[in-house]
Amino acid sequence: MKLPITILALLLSSCGLYSQTIWYVNSSSSAPFATGTSWAAAFPNLHDALNAAQPGDEIWVAQGVYKPTDGSDRMAHFVLPSGTGVYGGFLGTETARDARD
Repeated sequence: MKLPITILALLLSSCGLYSQTIWYVNSSSSAPFATGTSWAAAFPNLHDALNAAQPGDEIWVAQGVYKPTDGSDRMAHFVLPSGTGVYGGFLGTETARDARD
């Protein structure tokens, strides 16, 4: 009986190791301190969120145009981090993923 309790304790303690963060991106953002941690402080470009994201995180992207470069580099591209979900179609006020269009 002691072994199942030990296994359960280990499983429960490991659940907190991977906390999910939602990173917010809005091309219209003019937040003076864009931390990406809310719609009010959304990153104005997708690269910042992609760089901040860790496995298990989500990136919520408001409707807009997002380009991997401001220049003419045709080889520029976005790199999606492994284990990260990227979701678009947000207006920029939603509090739930299923509220997006």
